[in-house]
Amino acid sequence: MDKVWFKLRQTHYPPPPETAILQGCTGAEAPICLGHVVEDLRTIDFALNADTIAPFPGRMSVFKTTRVDFEWDDTISKIKRLDQGASAPVATAAGVTLGGSIKLAFSNSVCNHESYEKLDMYIVQPTQSYVTDCLEVKPIATHLQGRRRWSLFMITGLCVARKGIASSSESHGRELGLGVEA
Repeated sequence: MDKVWFKLRQTHYPPPPETAILQGCTGAEAPICLGHVVEDLRTIDFALNADTIAPFPGRMSVFKTTRVDFEWDDTISKIKRLDQGASAPVATAAGVTLGGSIKLAFSNSVCNHESYEKLDMYIVQPTQSYVTDCLEVKPIATHLQGRRRWSLFMITGLCVARKGIASSSESHGRELGLGVEA
């Protein structure tokens, strides 16, 4: 079982109440809870066991950590360039060559910055027996019925950002250069 953290594209999800997270949600508290099982990361909105999360056994505690003054920057820059040049002898006897070049460049940048006063992280380590029990829950068992190959993802960690600001900016640029050589 691999663990992967990723930021949701939908930032409007309300988190479950903290008491529900720490006790193991039953599934109805929020759109995404610890223990939810999804078919793939593109359909995270639709947990297979949305209302039927198996209760966490006593040895499967939810751990909480907190980061204060968390900042996150994500900048994506793309630059495309085209450089072309050519030269040709104009007067061969005199050794004169005429040449030219053209340069084109296009750039796009997207900058995202987020700053949060507090970031709460909740993590659970599912046991092998818990995972086996989850696969037997009716909605998941029905989904897997008759499939020879499958993969599922279980939500085992949540980060809840509290009191923050987010900003985004875009920039576009073009550059053209012409040159002549003799």
